[in-house]
Amino acid sequence: MSLTLLKNSMAVLLLGLLFSCAQQTLSTSEMLKIAGREKLPTQKDYPQAGGVFLYQKMDTRLVFDKQWRAGGEERYHQALLYFDDRADAFLNPTFTLGFKERLVDFSARIIKPNGETVALTEKNIRSLDDPERPETYNGTRRYGFTFADVTPGSILEYRYKIKRFRRPFFNQVWRIQETLPKLYSSYSIEFPAKFISKKRGWTFTPVNIRLGDAVIKRHTRKNDRMEFKTLSYNWELRDIPALRLEPAMPPYDEAAQYLRIDYKLSDWNKLSGRYWEMLKPFFPPAGNASLKKLAMEAAGDAETSLQKIENILSFLRNRYRYIGEEMDGYLLPPRDVAELLKQSSVNSRDMTVLTVNLLRALGLEARPALVKTADRGRRTETVQAFDFNRMITLTRDDKGRAIWLDPACAVCPPGEVSPALEGTRPLVFLDNGKSSLEKIPPSRARQNRITREASLNADGDGNVAGTVTLLFRGNCNLRLRNILAEAGAGEREKVIRGLLRDDLPGARLEEINSGEPHRAADSLRISFKLTFKANTESDGQFILPASLFKNRPQLKTFAAGDRRHPLFFPSPFSVKDILKVGYDRRQFEIGDRPRGLSGRQPFGRVRSRLDFGDEGAVSYSIDYDISKRRIDASDYEDFRGLLKNLDSIQNMRLVLKKK
Repeated sequence: MSLTLLKNSMAVLLLGLLFSCAQQTLSTSEMLKIAGREKLPTQKDYPQAGGVFLYQKMDTRLVFDKQWRAGGEERYHQALLYFDDRADAFLNPTFTLGFKERLVDFSARIIKPNGETVALTEKNIRSLDDPERPETYNGTRRYGFTFADVTPGSILEYRYKIKRFRRPFFNQVWRIQETLPKLYSSYSIEFPAKFISKKRGWTFTPVNIRLGDAVIKRHTRKNDRMEFKTLSYNWELRDIPALRLEPAMPPYDEAAQYLRIDYKLSDWNKLSGRYWEMLKPFFPPAGNASLKKLAMEAAGDAETSLQKIENILSFLRNRYRYIGEEMDGYLLPPRDVAELLKQSSVNSRDMTVLTVNLLRALGLEARPALVKTADRGRRTETVQAFDFNRMITLTRDDKGRAIWLDPACAVCPPGEVSPALEGTRPLVFLDNGKSSLEKIPPSRARQNRITREASLNADGDGNVAGTVTLLFRGNCNLRLRNILAEAGAGEREKVIRGLLRDDLPGARLEEINSGEPHRAADSLRISFKLTFKANTESDGQFILPASLFKNRPQLKTFAAGDRRHPLFFPSPFSVKDILKVGYDRRQFEIGDRPRGLSGRQPFGRVRSRLDFGDEGAVSYSIDYDISKRRIDASDYEDFRGLLKNLDSIQNMRLVLKKK
């Protein structure tokens, strides 16, 4: 389906009437008429979807104070035709209210296929906040409600208005594409004409869609006996296809069609200078006696800068529970140190304030930085506050090398960050509100390395026993550390057993040593004793798999079927499996044996090798890596070919044949 603009241009909305009058209730037939349809669609019209949006409308009106802080109100109205459980994710709408913001004019209803209507009111709204969160978290609150007992063919409609408190930055997104198709969607925005005349303004950035050039049109509106000019824009689209979801697809910001609206800023210093005015009070002088005392206690007997950084991080991670709260683009301020010392939970802004202040109290260089994480899509070159959703710290060791500290990664050693920060360009705050765009280097496949080695012996009855050693480095280390730390001691054996193939008869793991996975370190080493029974195909033949370990299960899923989107890996990685089997040459000889194979592509490689020892031993190694984070559709066939080679290698077998 193609996207079309109403009359191929922008239209002026009489927003004075829109915002000053009560919202008009639309009947189903009126919604269909606006969408250009004569009757309701059916499941046959959208066999790939669990529902379809009949109508979706979003309107924004902005006002400004003398400091050009933006406030105003937003109206939302949408109606969804429900087909089946594939649309269940839309049965629980949510919304977020920021500092001093409030919800008004809420209403919702279910229109059943027989025409019966079930109304919902504000009494059906519930809080979604974690009860363990601090009572006030920059005023942000999450709410939601549920459409219950919904039957196929029902229409789910709701509307509400949010009164926005004035804040230093403001952005808005019109989500044109979602995971369900839409018959009709519109967005409008109105703001005072004076905002443009003062050489300020907005950037209207269509992403993955062409909306045409914006035409500014003016109208006059009266409010409290005052007359002033406002500018208003309106977009309308029909027949919008669903965003097709695929495994390992790029983030929404890259894959979907949407319109992004943000302040127009000439350079990054304009943004950082404005935000720094809010940040300065949260960074008291390094000579603050009480803060310095706390920093020295946290640093302990550390001598080098790196040791001090490690101890400060460990102190903060042990003291606070991190809550991953996004910044929502409008850059709310953090809390001050005095308040944070009374709390037990922090977000990225709070953790950065604590980290920077404690490091500075020790005389170390430390600066806050804003970053857009990789899971939110590529950062554009346009100067936009919208881009940022996390605050991090930049500090340096004794040799002046940059060390990034990621508050969202509890097991990252200093200088190592989660995959979401690799390759990103943080905006670092310098003195006097100036800023600098830096770059966190991406990791390489060999840095994110898994080495899995099994040294086994087989006896004459097909019993196999030996030791297994697993070594995880880089992001592979961070990922498994988090899994094991969350699993707890009782569940760790289950997690480690899950790394082995399922077809090892009677497999037993003993003397498991997984170290301390909750601690931050550069690598994770796991060892255990393994015993199992070799498979038998006929009398006198014992069969061992060429690899005892599971492949990354996602790899097959990533390349399954046709795709529209590129493959997007969190980070490049590499894996090396080594199988060493000792046997009695007086009893056995090698029958079938795995072959050495190899394959290479620009985005990865796979190879295997077979070696024989002098004293009745055989060794087989498999080495593969995915060296690119992104694989375009043009490379799918080559990627599938690489995985086919890997699958073939891992399913080879080693046969010990009795003499």
